Amino acid sequence: MGPFTSSTVTTGAFIDTEDGMVLVFEAGMGIYGRNTYQILEEGEGFVLREEARMTGLSLMMGFVMGTKKRSHGELAEAFIRKLEERRGDK
Repeated sequence: MGPFTSSTVTTGAFIDTEDGMVLVFEAGMGIYGRNTYQILEEGEGFVLREEARMTGLSLMMGFVMGTKKRSHGELAEAFIRKLEERRGDK
């Protein structure tokens, strides 16, 4: 409708850390985010801890958060693929 479209271009980067990875991104209309993923050893296994922060125009945040929640599974899968790629490189 008018100037609004159903697609968004997002620019982002994955940054390796000692215990996981950081994803930083920027989308249109001043939306910025940072997700920190840590792999923690717990008992006999490992746990993936995620911390997410996002800022933007308050009028848009309801829509943005809904979209982010729907795409969260895809993001987690991409993170796991990255880990598997790194494991294969070593």
